[in-house]
Amino acid sequence: KKIFLNKKIKIIDIGANIGQSIERFEKNFDDIEIYSIEPSKDAFKKLAEKNSFKKNVFLFNFALGEKKEKKNFYNYNNNVLSSLYKIDKKYSNNLDYNRKKIQVLSLDYFCKSQKLTNINILKIDTQGNEVKVLKGANKSLKKGIFDLIELEIIMGNYYENYSNFYSVEKFLIKNNYRIVALDRKLNFFNDQKL
Repeated sequence: KKIFLNKKIKIIDIGANIGQSIERFEKNFDDIEIYSIEPSKDAFKKLAEKNSFKKNVFLFNFALGEKKEKKNFYNYNNNVLSSLYKIDKKYSNNLDYNRKKIQVLSLDYFCKSQKLTNINILKIDTQGNEVKVLKGANKSLKKGIFDLIELEIIMGNYYENYSNFYSVEKFLIKNNYRIVALDRKLNFFNDQKL
């Protein structure tokens, strides 16, 4: 809020789930436009129920990654765990899921198709797919269209694929971005909900 003062804020919310980040952004900013992307059909249905009537929120039901393709999506009963990657067997006790092919697009393609040339906040929460999302935004990153990038990174090998600070920062630095803050909210290895 201090960075953007009182101007209109444009946000891309990748991994919107059922709209938790929309609520957070609405509390923090008075004038926003949010492009929320959620690949889970179940989560998207709840997201739409809560937000489809809002004129400043645009909802999209697909995934973002490195390129346009069809990929398996693992939709867990606890939909905050759903991902393009399966949870490692060590951590998946009694977790039910269904697997479906879904559409994956690149963030460069999405920004171009929506005519987005300046985004104040790019929020990425993709359960291990963060680096591929960033690679799919290579042209947009080079142009510097994102003022601030917020990433949720799951530490450790919880999913079959995972991100780490090194791979994320290495990619960001070559595109003139850098990590400026860390906020530890949840540790999946200690999460009692699993």
